[in-house]
Amino acid sequence: MASPVATFANETTTTTVKVEEKVSTKIPTFDDVLIKFIDTSAKVGEKIGNAASQMEDFASKEIPLVIQEYLTWHWVESFFWSIGIGGTFLALAGTLFKKVIWNNRDKEWCNARGDLNDLGIAIGFAIAGTIILTIIGSLITSNNMDWVKISVAPRVYLIDKAATFMKK
Repeated sequence: MASPVATFANETTTTTVKVEEKVSTKIPTFDDVLIKFIDTSAKVGEKIGNAASQMEDFASKEIPLVIQEYLTWHWVESFFWSIGIGGTFLALAGTLFKKVIWNNRDKEWCNARGDLNDLGIAIGFAIAGTIILTIIGSLITSNNMDWVKISVAPRVYLIDKAATFMKK
C-alpha cells in the first residue's frame, strides 16, 4: 500500500512531502492477553518437561556410576587407614620386639644382686612399647573397618552414611 503524498507550492518552490498513515493500534483485551499467556505457558511447560526428561535420563545413567565411585573411594580410604596405619604400628611393634628383646634373649638382664642392668631396663621399655604399639595398631585397624562393610554390604554402608548426613 502506497503512502499518500501531499504537495505544497509557494511562489518559488514546490515541496512534496510524504504523509505517514496513522496506524491504529488495537488495545488487547483481557481474553487476548489470557490466551497469549496460556500459549506461552504451554510452550514453557513443554520445555520444562523436556528438560526434566533429559535430566531423568542423565540421572538414571550417572547416579549408579557416582555411587560406585563413592563406594570405591571410601573403600580405598578406609583400607589405607586400617591396614596402612594400623599395620605400620604393628610392624613397629614387631621390629622393636625383634631388635631389642629377641636379639638379646640369651644375655643377662640382671646383675649378680638381682637388679636390672641397662639391658634389662631397655628390654622392659621395649616390652611396654611393643604392647602399646600393638594396642594402638589393633585399635586403629578394628575401629576403621568400613572397607569390609563396603565389600560385604555396600547398601548397608550407604544407608549408614545417609543416616549420618540426616542427623547433621
